[in-house]
Amino acid sequence: MAPTIHVIRHAHAWHQAKPDTSIPDPELTELGIQQCYALAADIAKVGKIALIFSSPMKRAIQTALAAFPAYTQSRSKIVLLPALQEIGTNESDIGSSCADLVRQFGSANLDYSFVEAAWTNKGPGTPYDPQFATAQARAMRIFIRAVAQRYRATDAHIVVISHALFIGHLTRGDYMAYDNAEWRSFRFEQIVGGNGDASLYELPCSVTRTLAAHNREARRRSFVITTTSTQLVSVKREEKPNTCSLGDVHEVYCPMYGVEIPVASRTRLSLSLAPGSSLLGVQGGATGAEVPVDFMPLPDK
Repeated sequence: MAPTIHVIRHAHAWHQAKPDTSIPDPELTELGIQQCYALAADIAKVGKIALIFSSPMKRAIQTALAAFPAYTQSRSKIVLLPALQEIGTNESDIGSSCADLVRQFGSANLDYSFVEAAWTNKGPGTPYDPQFATAQARAMRIFIRAVAQRYRATDAHIVVISHALFIGHLTRGDYMAYDNAEWRSFRFEQIVGGNGDASLYELPCSVTRTLAAHNREARRRSFVITTTSTQLVSVKREEKPNTCSLGDVHEVYCPMYGVEIPVASRTRLSLSLAPGSSLLGVQGGATGAEVPVDFMPLPDK
């Protein structure tokens, strides 16, 4: 047995909805609140949570409170750790003072012991200067491992709630970005001793869950492009005048041959059709309805 570390990205917040990175310490949107309820139902399957660490940024605190009501109802407190805050110096990347947080959230469910007065200072040379993110993440892993050692003879579950960019440094995984309110499960390679990096590895069940969730989301946002092309259609990610913004394109369908061409999911694509062919339509998205498109084929050479 060994403790499991569940790393969660905060739910959808207002700086993403606008989008506007000038919003100071943005809170969750209604969509974000709904995501927390879904997260609560999903993660409940792991059993009782022993400990929750969270970034002190409002969107992370709100995610923790909304997704883990049973934890706080048991009189356990969510421990706020400034090192888990988002990387960056935009207004949306900077948190609020401890006094402001206490005024808004109170102290019954939150432990502010680690939230020092200077935690919002990200100036050059300060501990939270973005250039030190890798070192902060390593220190955070070492800290969490030290805490997890108390549970090393158990199958305890520890939750860590943070932000997209910092999670990349914390888990040292950039193969697939976290969606809002997404959770993945890790264990330390060695809970006692081990290397100085306190390396984590993702559990196989988590990898499977992550891939399934991302495939479902890609399919939900997918589009099918239908053309009269008698040749394969070239689909590339480019920024050119003849680029159409469709959302994620899942496949291209050539009805003359019944060919379905899988393509990588990208948000901006240029389509090069064979000479003489034309675009018949685009369908897809969450509803499967036809999507209007501003499309100009490449000129014949």
